[in-house]
Amino acid sequence: LRRILKSYYEHLKRNPNSLLTKIYGLYRLGRRSDNFEIGIIVMSNFFNPSIEISEQYDLKGSTVGRHVSEDTEGEVALKDLNFQRKLRVGLEVKAKLLEQLERDCKWMQMHEICDYSMLVGIHVMRSLPVDIKSESKSEFCSYRGGLLSQDQTELYFIGLIDILTVYNFKKKSEYRLKSFIHDKSQISAAPPDRYRSRFQNYVANIIE
Repeated sequence: LRRILKSYYEHLKRNPNSLLTKIYGLYRLGRRSDNFEIGIIVMSNFFNPSIEISEQYDLKGSTVGRHVSEDTEGEVALKDLNFQRKLRVGLEVKAKLLEQLERDCKWMQMHEICDYSMLVGIHVMRSLPVDIKSESKSEFCSYRGGLLSQDQTELYFIGLIDILTVYNFKKKSEYRLKSFIHDKSQISAAPPDRYRSRFQNYVANIIE
């Protein structure tokens, strides 16, 4: 994180609508007596804690290992193969969303980052929205920290998470080993350029 911190800060400054996780602090705690040390990163919460989330998804655009069984639904975020719907935001908002997504993904590719996800939380609106302004500067968080669907029946909370995973020796080995068993185009830990392309195409297909 410290290696890319300046670039990260400059990217967020240039892109107020960025979908990247907002990092507020990096701390190191430890005990001198036994050389115990732990790192702590303080990040933003994409969800509004005062709003009930009826559906939650962790989406990567891949299929290998991307399903949550019925036994665990409600306890963890669902995954790509569980996602059988569309996010209905309208063509104008979709275009802005995909443009920003491309900027964010290109930034991550530049830093050899892969295996990130789009976190999606969905709240079902039980009444017509009222004019409540959000403190966020992002267009995609303009209503109570989220984005209203085009027909105003749902509220979407969208953001990019797991944005610090580098395509290192471990990830390269994972990709090579899994490619012997699975379709390599559907393996999560793909090289950054392939990951970005697949991820952007997937998101473009689930938004309308």
